[in-house]
Amino acid sequence: MINVDVNIFITESEFDYERNEPITIEVNSKEDFNKLISFCNKNNIEYIDNIKEQIDEYEEVFKLFHKGLDDEFNILIDKHRNPCSKIIGNIIFLGWAQKSIINVLPAEMHYELITWRNKEKITNEEQAIVSQKKIGIVGCSVGSFAVRVLGKLGFQNFNIAELKKMKPSNAPRMYHDSIRNYGKHKMEPLSNGMFEFNPYSKIKLYNDGLSSGQMDEFFTIEGEKIDILVDAADDGKIKLQLRDYCREKKIPLVSGFDEKGVLLILRYDKPDLLVEDHFDFNETTLEALKENDPNEYSKKILDFFPGGRGNLSLRQKDTIDGIMNNTRGGFSQLAWEASLFSSYVAKSILDISLGYEIGGSKFFDFDELITNQMVLKDSKVG
Repeated sequence: MINVDVNIFITESEFDYERNEPITIEVNSKEDFNKLISFCNKNNIEYIDNIKEQIDEYEEVFKLFHKGLDDEFNILIDKHRNPCSKIIGNIIFLGWAQKSIINVLPAEMHYELITWRNKEKITNEEQAIVSQKKIGIVGCSVGSFAVRVLGKLGFQNFNIAELKKMKPSNAPRMYHDSIRNYGKHKMEPLSNGMFEFNPYSKIKLYNDGLSSGQMDEFFTIEGEKIDILVDAADDGKIKLQLRDYCREKKIPLVSGFDEKGVLLILRYDKPDLLVEDHFDFNETTLEALKENDPNEYSKKILDFFPGGRGNLSLRQKDTIDGIMNNTRGGFSQLAWEASLFSSYVAKSILDISLGYEIGGSKFFDFDELITNQMVLKDSKVG
């Protein structure tokens, strides 16, 4: 997060108010605060004042969970009181769409609030581990659901790569589905939403996707290698390169396919748990297919997932036939499958982060989980 003095924020003509990351505005007096509010009023920047609601719930957390006393709570609040007295914590500027500034509790207190309902399913000690884990994500269509769930679990360090803009047909399988976002880069509304949930998140975006020359940079956050990679990429060449890099650096890779539900966990960090996949193609042959035989290339992409082409629903197989006949533009993907599968991905990342010995592949068949195991009156369903 960038820190900016209030006077620079107000007077600097070249200041970029369209940044897609939060900015902390340093307010050091009542006069500074009044100048800031006046500036916001003149420039249609909303001041969101809900610090009382934040403090009220933090007081509940402090007294019930930490067993603190009134005097101890008041001392804690006074410690974070701004010289202008109206501010507890930080004034944060959100520069996208509906510009606003908002008074947010300090990072540690804010994190306590957004993760309080995790306890005791995630213990305090486990939450501290989660808060420090570094996650890389390549591809953020369906991957956008996983990112948001991870954020809500308390993960806050991300490198995310995606190169495409949002089309109307992308919306049903993305977390951010507003018609406002058509034509925007897919990661713009995703990162905006992440920051509005937790402005203290550390998110680095690779808006041009991920090339082989960027691997070392992408797989590093704050000088340390990432802990887990989520492969939600569409491109076969990149998928192979991600596996090669994770194998070399001993980084677990989580991937899968929301069609019927196939979860893949490659534990390159733990050889005894690693069940590695093998392919009858390499980067060169894939690229040749992509250029010369796109239909066969589409089939090969399915081989990245356990079960491959054999693990498709009947209706998805019809879609594949449509792709081959140039009457369909891509795989069918339903919102409930995308969101449910992404939750499984997030759960597996949580378990790996907390040291659980999981690896290999898992078939869910989402239809079997619900439709085919229920008593149905309509025989056409299924």
